[in-house]
Amino acid sequence: MSNDAKLIAAAELADHYIEIILSEEPALLVEKIADQGAKDIAKSAKALAEFRLQLAKALAEQPIPEYFEESEEEEEEESAEDGKDEHADK
Repeated sequence: MSNDAKLIAAAELADHYIEIILSEEPALLVEKIADQGAKDIAKSAKALAEFRLQLAKALAEQPIPEYFEESEEEEEEESAEDGKDEHADK
C-alpha cells in the first residue's frame, strides 16, 4: 500500500471513529453549539480538525485493517463498472 493510499485509509478510519464518537458521546469532542458564541464555535471546529489530523497521522503509522484496503479496491471497481453501465445506456 502506497503512503498516499495508507494516509487516505487512515483518514477514512479516523472519520469513522469520529463519527462514532459524535453519534454516541459528542461532548467528548465538542460542546453544544447552542451554548457557544461564534468565536467558540470556530475554536471547537479548529480543535476538531486538529484532532482529526493527529488521529489520521497516528493511524497511518499503524497497520491498516484489510477492510479499508479491500473497501478502496471495491469502490474503484464499482466506479469503473458504473461508468460502463452509463455508457451502455446511451
